[in-house]
Amino acid sequence: MPTPTSLSSVNSNAAPTFSATQVLGALRWRYATKTFDPARKVSDADLEALLEVIRLAPTSSGMQRFHVTVVSNPSIKEKIREASFGQEQTTMSSHVLVFSARPNFRDHAERLFAAALANGAQPEKVATLRRNTKIGVAIRTLTASREAWAARQAYIALGFALVAAAELAIDACLMEGFLPGKLAKAIHLETTLTPVVMMAIGYRSDADKIRPKYRLSKEKLIRVI
Repeated sequence: MPTPTSLSSVNSNAAPTFSATQVLGALRWRYATKTFDPARKVSDADLEALLEVIRLAPTSSGMQRFHVTVVSNPSIKEKIREASFGQEQTTMSSHVLVFSARPNFRDHAERLFAAALANGAQPEKVATLRRNTKIGVAIRTLTASREAWAARQAYIALGFALVAAAELAIDACLMEGFLPGKLAKAIHLETTLTPVVMMAIGYRSDADKIRPKYRLSKEKLIRVI
């Protein structure tokens, strides 16, 4: 089991205090947990650290085109299970994190531009970013790819969350099998958001079967030119 890392005390000006070996060890330890121990709950401190990692995850132009709903309420988790074809991870886990795409982000973008100016960014560069953002949104609207772009941002955050969970010795399971409309209703999601992926977190049950990792070799997966 990896040694939990203090993710909540990260200082953006300090060099990382963990090594690549630790990260690799955490990734080799983790697997898609199917059976959680319902008696074990993720602590508030570890949950906050995990959510802070999600908040700090990189996204396209820093726009954070996604939203995360954290669910621990048993009755709502039961509804999530119904929306996800009866997958028991949803109810046996400590929490379920629902990542939703946010296709419309105009107000958020303007706040980001204002923050950049307040932090000393050059006005002409912010103006260029605003113009390029509008052009990008127009293109993605015309090509009907705006929702897909927003979903990709959610998946970036999800990737960071999976690694962070492993570093904290928290088990996790990525879940894509659900009915989006039914899930949105179960968690009372606002209509401007669309659920795209879920992440159940908690601690593996002793009865769970740890499956071997099936991964392509570096030679088949990676090409160096």
